[in-house]
Amino acid sequence: MASMEQPATRRFSGSGDTEREYPKWKKWCRSAMAIRDKLPPTARGPFIYTLLDGPALEAVDHLSFEDYSATGGEKLLWDLLDARFPEKDKSDEMGEALRAMSRRAVSSPAPPQGLELTRAHYRGDV
Repeated sequence: MASMEQPATRRFSGSGDTEREYPKWKKWCRSAMAIRDKLPPTARGPFIYTLLDGPALEAVDHLSFEDYSATGGEKLLWDLLDARFPEKDKSDEMGEALRAMSRRAVSSPAPPQGLELTRAHYRGDV
């Protein structure tokens, strides 16, 4: 009889590019719990807790085992992690893109000489 292998685990530390990594990891974690048919509701919180490191672990480490091992304990962990690693909304991303573009425009070198001649022609200076 063939045995089904346990899926690989994926840890989250909360350092680095958390705006991109946290949503991906959360989706992976929720999917991993969904396919583990023998994972009881009281084990969901501990499952999440064991996948945390660094700042992510520090964000939930004040909880007691009883807090997150109760039925629905995973919601408590998700709420704390969501608050600690919020997703940026689209206006934040647009603002960052505009700031990056303006920094590049200010720090970029003068245009090539050929462009200066063209601009002078358009202004009528030549």
